[in-house]
Amino acid sequence: MGVPGDIAESSDVESKTYAEGSGSAEERVGVIVIHGVGETEAGWINETLIPRLTQHPDSPAFDNHSEVYDLPDRGRNRPNLCFQAYLRRGRVRTGDHLALIEMTWADLSRVGTGTMANALVMLKLFYEAPQVLGECFFDRTRNVFATVIGQLIRLANWILRWPITGLNIVAFVCALILLLRQKMLETPDLQPLFLFELPTVMTALLLSLAVLSLLFARWRVYRDIALTDIGMSTMMFAAVSAGAIVVTQQFMPGDLLSNPAIYLMAAGVVIFGFWLIWNYAMLFAILSLGALAIQQWFERDKTERIPIIRPAAAVSLSVAQGVIYKIVIALLWIFIFVTLDFNERTAAACLDDPLQACSYLAEVQKNLVGIVVFNLIVVSALAVTFFLIAISRSFLRIPARRTRRLASFWMPRMIVSPVAIFVLLTGTLFNLIIFYWREAIPVDFYQQVDVRLVPWQEVVKVMIGGGSALTVAFYAFRALQHASRGILHIGRDLVDHQFTPRFTFSRNLLPRPSHKDVAHPRRARIEARLDVLIREIADVEKFDRLVFVAHSQGSVILHDYLSSKHDDASIHRARRIDVLTLGSPLSHLYGYYFAKYETSSAGPDALNARLTSWTNMWRVDDPIGNRIDFFGGSVVRNIPLRPGGHVDYWKDPEVVRAIIDLIEERPVAASPPQSENVRLEPAGAAMPAGSS
Repeated sequence: MGVPGDIAESSDVESKTYAEGSGSAEERVGVIVIHGVGETEAGWINETLIPRLTQHPDSPAFDNHSEVYDLPDRGRNRPNLCFQAYLRRGRVRTGDHLALIEMTWADLSRVGTGTMANALVMLKLFYEAPQVLGECFFDRTRNVFATVIGQLIRLANWILRWPITGLNIVAFVCALILLLRQKMLETPDLQPLFLFELPTVMTALLLSLAVLSLLFARWRVYRDIALTDIGMSTMMFAAVSAGAIVVTQQFMPGDLLSNPAIYLMAAGVVIFGFWLIWNYAMLFAILSLGALAIQQWFERDKTERIPIIRPAAAVSLSVAQGVIYKIVIALLWIFIFVTLDFNERTAAACLDDPLQACSYLAEVQKNLVGIVVFNLIVVSALAVTFFLIAISRSFLRIPARRTRRLASFWMPRMIVSPVAIFVLLTGTLFNLIIFYWREAIPVDFYQQVDVRLVPWQEVVKVMIGGGSALTVAFYAFRALQHASRGILHIGRDLVDHQFTPRFTFSRNLLPRPSHKDVAHPRRARIEARLDVLIREIADVEKFDRLVFVAHSQGSVILHDYLSSKHDDASIHRARRIDVLTLGSPLSHLYGYYFAKYETSSAGPDALNARLTSWTNMWRVDDPIGNRIDFFGGSVVRNIPLRPGGHVDYWKDPEVVRAIIDLIEERPVAASPPQSENVRLEPAGAAMPAGSS
């Protein structure tokens, strides 16, 4: 099977159990290990975890081979799919039987290695992350300002996902056709090919685009929600645009629609209209955010307050989505305008132009350049902010090696930093003032931007320069990909865990899902895999004790499983359950930003009555993992580790020793003997705002 180490395959779970009824008093200990984000392959414990455990002086005695189980992957859409689970047996020094079992889920959330795969993940996050924030940050809130913010975010997200996306794709396709037609008309030998008038050609083109987009959406439905939305929005607005051309022909002069500039002007008017709605939605969201902060400042009862970071992060992410969208779309439109050559003085299409379409396009181009410039300023300010945060974290790692207790309080947040939120929202307000209320500003910035439409002979120069720039941009993008792969993984898993697909306007045009329609389909696939592993292996093995070890996102998977599965046979049979989490984002991200995880774990009994101990270990410079503060009192034992980032927790000697201590039913040591004394704060201690 191509798995690491000496592997023995098996498909019969029953044959892998030790004989029962032997009269031995020895216990069966099951250790279920759940990995975090990344490209983890099945069998990873044989190369990553087992070698570290065996190097420890108190290590259990492991067998020389692992057992491989092919288990049904019940959470997938296609039937008869299986996933592999690896099991390594051993003996504890006390004589107890040990079974170390891995739960692999990376293949359900894989990013891929190619440029196209990474681009698709970025596209998915671009489309889905703001919806996740809009849906989850305001879960069950009764505050009027928070409700208004949530509705404005949903409106803004819908505008970007549907009208803005669909209309721009339709306009780009039309622009390409107009460019092709323009070049063909300049060639005398090709002019006889135009047997139909321009309105007829554009109508046929748009209807064809609508059909192809619908077929594309039906092909990708329930697999890529972002691509499905793109297909359906393109289909909808392509059909609407075709209908608009047919209706316009009935009420306006026939030769009016023969001007190609008319089509781009009409598209520009509608697109800018939707952008106007989006901008004002974000403006009112920012103002409502300020009103919410003022209201909470004067409230006497502080217990029911909404953490202001949640709506602030939701608004900022929606704003960031719009900023990126504006830059990309504006650059594409500038290139189209320059290439199509709608010069008011020289272009044939502009000589007879009663609606002044060419003048409108010239003004639009100047505005587009300003949009690119000012939004790039916002992006640059964000880049500088994150750079300074990264530098400060690097300097703080030095004292953190000696003062672990306070290190996590010093570290500024990297994930949705409050400073970055402030910079983004401030830059957005400044951008809106310049664009919509430039009269109130003493200096007219747009007077400084005067990019003229150039004739076709200059386009070659533009394309040569643009080609060089694109080449440089491509390699820069590849370098950015390599540096941001971890962020892509984290973002994808966070969004996948919370995302709920919605096809409100197009459900009747799409095939119904073959699987059960659940609220969180991607989360359900992973939880179903863990449930199968427990039922097919742990229930058969009849473990007396269960030890769960989970890293990063794996701790979230474990939390959700324990909180929902109280009647499972193995869970009910175990006399105790011990949990070890490593670099967990449960409090630092999920409890910090999502209301559900703030309230779902009111106590250990809410997870499971047999939960005996919970040890949480995190590196003080980990941008993802931190303390777990779900429970009051000291149920969760938080142990800080030396700096080292978010990865390679399995190589840490303190982590290895903690796993062995739990296997042997000993209290986990707080720190190695040679380390300084680390005073453990109670798990319910409050964290200062902005702490890492």
